[in-house]
Amino acid sequence: MPQEFEKTYEFLARSGNAAATPVLIAALRSEAIDIRDHAFDALLKRTSVKGEAYLFENWDDLSDAWKQKIKLQMGVMTTMLRERLLSSSRPESEKAAAIALQLEEFDLVRTMASAAEDQNNPNRDVAGRCLVSLIDRLRKLLDEATDARKRNLVIWRGRAMEALEDSMRRCNSHQSEDIVESFLMLTSREHPVFRHLLDSPASQVYRITLGILKRTLRPSIVRLIISIFHETSPCLTLLSAAAWRTDKPFVTQLLDSFSSGMSETEMRNIKKIPSVAWCNDQLEMLESLTGRQQETALRFLTTSSQDRDSVFGVIHFFLTRGKPEGRLAAVDSLAKDRGAVASQLIIDATKDEDPDVAAAALRQLRNRGIPGSLKYLLAQLDSEHEVVRVAVRESLEEFSFSKFLAAFDLMDADRRKTTGHLVRKIDSQSDQLLIAELTSDMQSRRRRAIEVVECLGIARQMEQPLLELLKCDDYLIRVAAANALAGCNSDTAVAGLREALLDRNVSVQQAAEASLQVIAERRTTAPAIRIRPKTPAGEKE
Repeated sequence: MPQEFEKTYEFLARSGNAAATPVLIAALRSEAIDIRDHAFDALLKRTSVKGEAYLFENWDDLSDAWKQKIKLQMGVMTTMLRERLLSSSRPESEKAAAIALQLEEFDLVRTMASAAEDQNNPNRDVAGRCLVSLIDRLRKLLDEATDARKRNLVIWRGRAMEALEDSMRRCNSHQSEDIVESFLMLTSREHPVFRHLLDSPASQVYRITLGILKRTLRPSIVRLIISIFHETSPCLTLLSAAAWRTDKPFVTQLLDSFSSGMSETEMRNIKKIPSVAWCNDQLEMLESLTGRQQETALRFLTTSSQDRDSVFGVIHFFLTRGKPEGRLAAVDSLAKDRGAVASQLIIDATKDEDPDVAAAALRQLRNRGIPGSLKYLLAQLDSEHEVVRVAVRESLEEFSFSKFLAAFDLMDADRRKTTGHLVRKIDSQSDQLLIAELTSDMQSRRRRAIEVVECLGIARQMEQPLLELLKCDDYLIRVAAANALAGCNSDTAVAGLREALLDRNVSVQQAAEASLQVIAERRTTAPAIRIRPKTPAGEKE
């Protein structure tokens, strides 16, 4: 565009002559894009009622680029929007509200609050809805803003809070739910006005506030409700409001807030809740929760003061239809319940398809004194799942190899054998402990260890330590080791025994010779492996 035209538009933008506005408005209808854009920019720089009126009347015809310019310049249409919001004409009021939302005119919060308060205003509901939407937008921007823009947003929040605080003090008169909801979106639990909202159950503001807290899904208000659990002296009505909710979106947010655990303060506050609404008749919702949420739900219920029968119903439900985490939490929650029904549920849970759940149930069997529990536990030692085998060993910790060794000399031969095999199956450290005994510096412990090897018939597993004992200074231990090696069958064992034939002690030589004879006989009488003859492909024998 020629420089002369640019100077003309600059002059029209700064001119105090009211006639400049109609000239610029006329230029907006030009077929030339450059003329329209320069005229629009000049119009935005003027403070003109006619200009604002034109923008308002022709808002739907303005391009998105022009609307964005109006938004960025801020305040261009504030006066006109304020006037039209308060208009008795519903179409004008609704249009002004829609434009205010598009432009994020946060400076109009006080105007909207006043219009929503006015019971004689025919468009009170329009102002109220616009106020709620505008505050919701401000709240979202505050939550998402970077440092660069947050400063302005904080200023707008402060101004909005001043207007809303004034309106809240008159709430018992105007009874506007939109104003209360807007206030709740911006406030914090420390705000003095908020802390006194629920002081008087007979007041209208109490009724309105409680109604909103029971149904809203506004993220900021939901966070406000959940934050009550962090207080050392919370409002019991607010705690109860959280417990009264049964809608899944709220319940899941509440449970997720405790997913990483509960602090002592949170647990004390949950304990103050006498009844949790979703504990009763909300099985479908509970079933739809994630496993972690089901786990947290049970922790929440068992921490609260909810009656035991209702909690037990949820436990039973999770054990039969819950997800693995929920079933595991249900099993753990029954640990202190020694009733017959609880014990039967634990028995059933030992057969759960999830090994972690089954293992948790197995850990409770013996403490419940359930008949046949020992036999059942022993059978689970052969489980394919390591977590189950570990759980069984923990439940049978008295069957330790150390205790077996301590009582070994007091047992008869049969009991030594049966108990030893059982302990070795239960205590995974048995072989390591036995090797430690075989290599002990104390001769008495080594002799007893060799007896254990012979008693249990596990010479092959202990072959190397036994071969080392053939070099022991104590000939009695060398004799015992040579005798025990009769249970081996390897060439290494045979070679070791042949060396023992040269031992300086005759008893050792005799023991080695006897063991070699046993091995030779066993090798001779061992059944030969039958090798099937090969047949041509496709033929049958």
